[in-house]
Amino acid sequence: MGKKSAVLIILLLLVLLGGCGDKIEPGHTEQQQDRVVRATVATVAVSAEASGYDAVGTVRPLESSTLRSKLTGAVETVKVEVGDSVRQGDVLVVVDQRQSNAQLQGSQAALAEAQKGLEAATSAKKAAASSADLAKSTFDRYQQLMAADSVSRQEFDEVKARYDQALSNLAQAEAMVAAASSRVTQARAGLTSARVSSKDAIVTAPYDGVVAQRWVDVGDLASPGQPLVRLETQDRFELELVLPEAYLQAVRPQQRLRVLVPALGDKELTGTVTSLAPGADDRSRTVTVKLSLDAVAGLRSGLFARVTVPLGDSETLIVPASAVIRHGQISGIYLVDDQQRARFRLIRSGRHLGGEVEIISGLKPGDRYVVNPPVDMADGVKVEVAS
Repeated sequence: MGKKSAVLIILLLLVLLGGCGDKIEPGHTEQQQDRVVRATVATVAVSAEASGYDAVGTVRPLESSTLRSKLTGAVETVKVEVGDSVRQGDVLVVVDQRQSNAQLQGSQAALAEAQKGLEAATSAKKAAASSADLAKSTFDRYQQLMAADSVSRQEFDEVKARYDQALSNLAQAEAMVAAASSRVTQARAGLTSARVSSKDAIVTAPYDGVVAQRWVDVGDLASPGQPLVRLETQDRFELELVLPEAYLQAVRPQQRLRVLVPALGDKELTGTVTSLAPGADDRSRTVTVKLSLDAVAGLRSGLFARVTVPLGDSETLIVPASAVIRHGQISGIYLVDDQQRARFRLIRSGRHLGGEVEIISGLKPGDRYVVNPPVDMADGVKVEVAS
């Protein structure tokens, strides 16, 4: 017989011998059965507690604007850095104004020329109107003479032809005045556009705020639509959160909700519901909700926040936190059975409410438990109820 076979036989004998003894259940030894532990015992009762849903959101500035270039040109000046506070009207960025200035001067010259053309056309119209009046008077007189056979037909036809020509000249002069007036209108529009472009070269703050981002430096080429700086309000914020559609009925406009921003420590804020998205996201089944927040020290955009949405009162099992025994990820509580013996029961706990703990599963109303288990408390020991 080999050495390996002998070892296997010995191990098998040891296992068989060990299995012949009486099986002792954990916590039911005679030693535990004889022990008595004095402890305070209470009965599990149902408590009405305010329930809520903890939604998460992000702090946003009430106003945020990305200021963009409206013309093409080199960036001449950048007067702000990220984090700078600015007032409404402060100059932020200046783009090369030479092109816009040249356009402005050209528009001014075009307007002056158009106005001169209008003046000339108006003068021509006045002259044509005078000639037409004179031709009409002559034509009227010749009509009377023709009726009295005092002029020849040829003389009358010549006067009528001059009158018709005068009317044609007047109509042409009026058309020239209309065209000149239109050119003046166009020139004025061009000048207005040029003036706006000239102003667009100087980018100013539309409101009091803080520079949140800057995309350009001196010498960069700006083009229409290119972002230059982003400005945010720093004294007014809002909280944007995503709420599951199941809790939508719990929120209403102007409702005040409790807000906790972990970055500010334990300080609790109050937010007022300002808007509810008209529709839910068809994929996530959530609705965007916005709350206005008052400015407090340390509050800034981008911070994470929690919002408690009240759902009303619910019946909850609550026990003192001292009654819960924790061993790593396992939580339990010592119950007292009809024989006055301690029985360790696994539980699943929920919220911590001050010095109490919500019990989600593992207990039922009427169960008796040890309020503050002593160090020597163990499963199976007899419990003497402390008065």
